[in-house]
Amino acid sequence: MAHKDCLGCHVNVTPGIVTQHLGSPHANTKIKQDEVRCHDCHGTDHNTMDDWAKAAMPTAETCGECHKKQMKQHKAGKHNLGWLVMKSQIAWHGQPGAITEQGYRGCSGCHKIGEKGLMGVTDGNLGEIKHDGGKEAATYRYGNVQCDACHTRHSFKKSEAKDPRACSNCHMGFDHPQWEMYSSSKHGIIWGIEGHEEDARAPTCQACHVMEGDHEVKTPWGFLALRIPTKANVLALIDVAPSLEEPLRKLAAALPEGNYIDVDDDPQWVFDRALILQAAGVLDASLQPTERFVEIVVQAQAARGPDEFNQIRTKM
Repeated sequence: MAHKDCLGCHVNVTPGIVTQHLGSPHANTKIKQDEVRCHDCHGTDHNTMDDWAKAAMPTAETCGECHKKQMKQHKAGKHNLGWLVMKSQIAWHGQPGAITEQGYRGCSGCHKIGEKGLMGVTDGNLGEIKHDGGKEAATYRYGNVQCDACHTRHSFKKSEAKDPRACSNCHMGFDHPQWEMYSSSKHGIIWGIEGHEEDARAPTCQACHVMEGDHEVKTPWGFLALRIPTKANVLALIDVAPSLEEPLRKLAAALPEGNYIDVDDDPQWVFDRALILQAAGVLDASLQPTERFVEIVVQAQAARGPDEFNQIRTKM
């Protein structure tokens, strides 16, 4: 079916989508031949109102056919791990099936930005993260595109993804209130008062997390807003808590070498961080790494070690 035929039908059936598309960068390219047409993303199998189920639903790979650089960056970042880390969380498995099995409810409503089918230690894989070849993604008709969590369909505007409000619907709430913290901070207040121009004096979420447009989204300073303790941090605790020497030495063996530049790692703060990591299921009651530590910190490399931390800090 020709592109104009798609629009001719959908202008009556889904007029909002057509309006969004016609105002999007996809439909307003500098070179006419570069215009993105409906079948470029949805395939050519859907031709009548009766075979709508044959319309292909895009995935991140669909976007990556044109946006190769951004796709490569995204695959290396934390957003791509969203689905994997959700399933590694103990609390996820305790939710009712109505939430975990029936579409994108609860945690999965936001964590669907992550790639389906990544397999770590909780799937019996003890090596590098593997992919199941599309089996899990095939069970979901919708929600596999990932990119439209920030560049919503069918406008797909860069300006939207650069706005802090694009982050707010996921990064909010009692268990991860980043939006509430930002919007009530001086950064967020200045941004809200003085306008939203790119040269505004207040930084946005993207200024630190999507630095210079790099889609390899990461937390600037660590995992769960924490730096993973180093081997030296933990061994220094033995003098403070000699009764914990054995578990502390075992924990230290699993942690990176090095030191964080200009960061005061006093023993009390190291203990406090360990307590938070225990609450998150990353360390167990004996201060030993759990499967979640292996899957997220070791396999997914979601935490920053001293070398990467110091490099990013110097750059900023």
